[in-house]
Order: sequence, then C-alpha cells, then structure tokens
Amino acid sequence: MGSMVKGSVTLPRRTRVCGIDFSGARQAGRKIWITQASICQDTLYVEHCTSAAILLEVAPEREICLRALCAWIAGERETIFGLDFPFGLPAQLLETTIWDEFVHTFPERYATPQHFRSACYAATGGREVKRLTDHENGTPWAGYNLRLYRQTFYGISVVLAPLVSRGAVSVLPMQRAQADRPWLIEICPAATLKHHHLYIPYKGGEARHRRARRDILEAVQHMAPLRFADAMLYDTVVADEDGDALDSLVAAWATWHALQRPDELEKPAHPLYACEGYVYH
Repeated sequence: MGSMVKGSVTLPRRTRVCGIDFSGARQAGRKIWITQASICQDTLYVEHCTSAAILLEVAPEREICLRALCAWIAGERETIFGLDFPFGLPAQLLETTIWDEFVHTFPERYATPQHFRSACYAATGGREVKRLTDHENGTPWAGYNLRLYRQTFYGISVVLAPLVSRGAVSVLPMQRAQADRPWLIEICPAATLKHHHLYIPYKGGEARHRRARRDILEAVQHMAPLRFADAMLYDTVVADEDGDALDSLVAAWATWHALQRPDELEKPAHPLYACEGYVYH
C-alpha cells in the first residue's frame, strides 16, 4: 500500500476520501449526503455526490440508514472519512479522559437525544460550553445546542460507538491510524468555509444562493487539485437548495486537506484533543 511521509510522521497511504454531511433526522437517509473521491497523483477526483439512501440503496428511515452506513464505512479500508458531527464533549462533561471509554459508555449514559441535551445543560448550569477545538476553529454551536444535539447523539451512539467497539475503524487523533482500517476524522463544513473566507449564505432556493454555491465550488476548485469525474456532479452540488451536497463536498475537501498534514492527523497538539476530539479544516 505504501506510505505517506511528511514532517515527522509516517502514515499508511489512503487512496480514497469521503465527506459525509451527517444528520440525525427521522428520514436521515435523505438528509445525509456523501461525496466520494479518489486520490490519483495528488489530484482529488470526485466520483459520487448523492444522498445516503441512494448511495447505499436503503430506506431513508434513520435506524435502517445508519446501520447500513456503519456497515459500509467498516468495509472501506483504504478510505479516510470526514464526518460532520462532534466526536466528543467538553472536558467538564466527561466522566473519563480516555476517549474510547467515553464512546463505549455514551449509549448507556444517555438514553435519548432529549436526555443527552438536558443532562448536558444540567451539568453546565444551563450554559452552552464548547470544546477547545470549537473555540479554535469557529464551529457554530456546542454539541448539545438545539440545532446540533440530535446529530451529536446519533453520530456518537449509533455510528462511532459500534464501530469503535468492534475495532473496525481508527478515529483520529484520539486513536492511532491503522493501515487495515478506515480512518474517521471530524469535519465542520462551516468552520472550513470560515477558515478559507468562503462563509457566505448558500443554503436556499433563491438565485443568490445558487450563485453562492457556484462561487464556493469554483473557489474550492482553485484552491485544491479537485476534478469531477462527471460534469453532472458539479450541477448536482449547485442545484441542491439545502446545501447538503455542497457540505459533503466541502467535508471531502477538508478531509483531503487533513491528509496533507500527517503530523496533525495523529499527534494531538493539545492534550484536550485526545479526549474532547478535534475538528480538521
């Protein structure tokens, strides 16, 4: 398979990148969008950009879709996945500093999304507390915010917990990157766009939103060696009014960008990243 060497870290080479715009909605299969791309001679070739229900050929209901998503991720052993949900909580809400233990016990500790949200607010005196990486990278909300808590709950309890418990994936930077496992990293498309000064209103059906999606897409193509295997994929991203297609593509781009910085991938620069998680951009 070969290796990737930059800086002081040597990592197994990844040949595929996948950006996942995640959702905890009841019809999650319609809201989760996935961009798949291959890496060839340092160029990122986008091959697919579609909803999880279509790509995985499953019903859109959350339980069915997330089960299929987990099985699919586990089988993609040469892929690095960027997923758009928090992989952890702020340290003051953790009962352990060992991230693996946090993930294993999360489904037992929080029975429902509502229980998760109320417990976090109770523990923080009604405040919304962000992780260190959220402050550093400008993510919009705390993991238990009204707009995000379902995403956080289902992402950790239904996706990360079973995959980590089976040893089916490597979750960076909290775990070591294993050559024979898919790698998972946390991505926030909004934070990525802010970092690159591309955060403009792009979700909606008005002409200005469509222009914004096109402008963002063209800017990404200028900043990264990104190509579309089919011109229709470009049109799909621009046409999606909810912006989920674009979010998944930005997630794939951010994931590819993280691969260019292997030191950051596997060596947490701050001890809190090892237990709270880290957002790559």
